[in-house]
Amino acid sequence: MGRRVWGVLPWVAGLGLAMPVEAADWSGTWAARTVDRTYEIVSISPVKETGGSAKEAGGWSVTIRRPKGSWLYAGGMVGKLGGEIESAPYRVLSEAPDQLEIARQAEGGNGTRYRLTKQADGQLLLAIEGTGAEMLLDRARPSETVSSGWPNGEEIALVEHWPDNPEMTAMFDQDQAARNIPLGQSIDWTVVRPADEARRKRAEALIAAGALHSGADFYHAAFIFQHGEDASDFLKAHVLAVAAAARGYRSASWIAAASLDRYLQSKKEPQIFGTQYRIPPDAPATQEPYDRALVTDGLRAVAGVPSLAEQEKRRAAYDAHRPPAQAPIAKGAK
Repeated sequence: MGRRVWGVLPWVAGLGLAMPVEAADWSGTWAARTVDRTYEIVSISPVKETGGSAKEAGGWSVTIRRPKGSWLYAGGMVGKLGGEIESAPYRVLSEAPDQLEIARQAEGGNGTRYRLTKQADGQLLLAIEGTGAEMLLDRARPSETVSSGWPNGEEIALVEHWPDNPEMTAMFDQDQAARNIPLGQSIDWTVVRPADEARRKRAEALIAAGALHSGADFYHAAFIFQHGEDASDFLKAHVLAVAAAARGYRSASWIAAASLDRYLQSKKEPQIFGTQYRIPPDAPATQEPYDRALVTDGLRAVAGVPSLAEQEKRRAAYDAHRPPAQAPIAKGAK
């Protein structure tokens, strides 16, 4: 049962009564894990409301247990792990219905601030304010503890089950459906371009609101901006693709390469992977400008990009199946 706070509500059934409002219950224990070990345990319990302790601590006692000297960054990795396990109390600086702001008590609340945000599926998102670093915490198993014997100095990937944003997934599906046409037919850009712009605006709002978390979310958003209009859209697509890869979404390597190619060409520079094709109305399909020597076919393969020989076959296929009087269009996006 959550604690109760009091607030004056509008008149209920004709009576101006102050009714109890249910406050969030933060009680529980959460864990962050690598593939085979538990890296961090976060425990939250209510403070007994005696004297001034509840007011000072925000009503909650927060303890974080992890290997001493460990650190975390936004790519979901931990490293510089010491053998000693430490358990440190944290002070609650502020509380909202779905968020706690905390800082280590030993630093008097003036050190690094952390933000704990409740997720819809019962997980917690722990973010280090001012760094962009964040990690997802699952409910801890009974009697789960922090593992010992960490390899000193190594970086280890955390297991993070980031939830997909269904709205971002739906926009990606719409984006792809608009382009999923038989080879040789034309896209109706008078319909697709306004829809693309609307999707970019909505994706921008989701990004600003911090509503994207999973690798798939950032991957989907990268495609939305890849289908933008100018260099800033293409550069943002590349940044989003890098974020997707950092969240473990391996398929993001192709859109990372394609968005970089499109950005370079938009700045009048040669592409380097060869993902971008143009089909002039009265000339053969082309990938120019294109620096074919900077990236090897081996690196193209790592990024999920076809070899130079395969690219030439694709370019010839565009010429063989072009519709009549085709306007110039880019063919780089999936």
